[in-house]
Amino acid sequence: MPNHQVFIIHGMGDYEKDWSLNIQEEIGKTFAAYKKVNALAYIKEFDFVEVLYDDVFEKWRQMWKADAAAAAAAASAVGLDSGIADKLVDLAQSPTGGSFFQTHVLDVVMYRYLKQFREEVDQKVRERIMGHLDAFPVGQLPTWSAIAHSLGTSVLHNTLHGMFTHPVNGVLLGDAYMPAYLFMVANVGKVLWNLGGDFYASKVKPHVLETKGLCWKYCNFDHQLDPFTHVDRFDPPPDWFPADVEKKRVFANVKIQNDDVQDLNVHAISHYWSHPDVHCEIIRTLLDNPRIIDAQEHNDALVEWRKKALKGAAKAKLQAELKALQTKKKSDWASIAESLAEFRKEVIKRGLYKRDGETVK
Repeated sequence: MPNHQVFIIHGMGDYEKDWSLNIQEEIGKTFAAYKKVNALAYIKEFDFVEVLYDDVFEKWRQMWKADAAAAAAAASAVGLDSGIADKLVDLAQSPTGGSFFQTHVLDVVMYRYLKQFREEVDQKVRERIMGHLDAFPVGQLPTWSAIAHSLGTSVLHNTLHGMFTHPVNGVLLGDAYMPAYLFMVANVGKVLWNLGGDFYASKVKPHVLETKGLCWKYCNFDHQLDPFTHVDRFDPPPDWFPADVEKKRVFANVKIQNDDVQDLNVHAISHYWSHPDVHCEIIRTLLDNPRIIDAQEHNDALVEWRKKALKGAAKAKLQAELKALQTKKKSDWASIAESLAEFRKEVIKRGLYKRDGETVK
């Protein structure tokens, strides 16, 4: 039997081939840090597969750079609110316009509002996933899961929704192609949903019966000070869950508390992954064994993690900074984009993007 395939999907920013090697190395070290997981060499049962779609974004970014005003006018014509279009032009043409493009907040806005762009991105991700799975011999389709981060959570959600609701060449994908587990890190799927109808009514939900859901378990990870997820947090209603199945069997909602901060970039996948509440949930789920890392070992890891967390005045200062960057849930998208651009500017200025495999040009 082939190994369990785990796709790793990046968020917003500059990403090139091999961007995920840093994260894969961290995953390997984390597997080795827990006694039973390491002793049984469980990491060898998984193949981690990089998904890259930033080349699509880069093509569109260059179009914006060439003529931001014309691009904004075109965006307005296809449904982008004029307020956010004007704000993007102001930011792009300001004295610090170059750094605005480095924030890649434009990526988020384009993906949410522009159908042509969104479909091009989703198709790229679909081709990567399906191309990889279909490369296995007939009858040996592997079990697979996905770890998506930030903007990648929305891209994965929309891609899967399309894959399993719209036929290709007249055929819908069968249950055999459905993922085992979905790990949504800094989940902004709800924030960026713009396909009409209720986000939570989409195909992307868990159930132990393949015919009633898209995955066996859906895991959501959210830092309470994350400026991106704060806009509209993932919070599924009761009817999202199967009525006849224990909730924790199909869903995990891991919330990192306000006091757990090591640096400004609480949105980074590396900051999330390093936290024991996050990686313990992922490892236990992938191994389908809630006791493979016991409570004592988990707590010991948490104590060690918190030794590196900010404390006292430094923590209070950073918490205040992050809270100031959060936008209200009902804010207009012009305000949201401006706040996110400010956050990204600070992340880049402090060099806090590098561990995620990002290469700012």
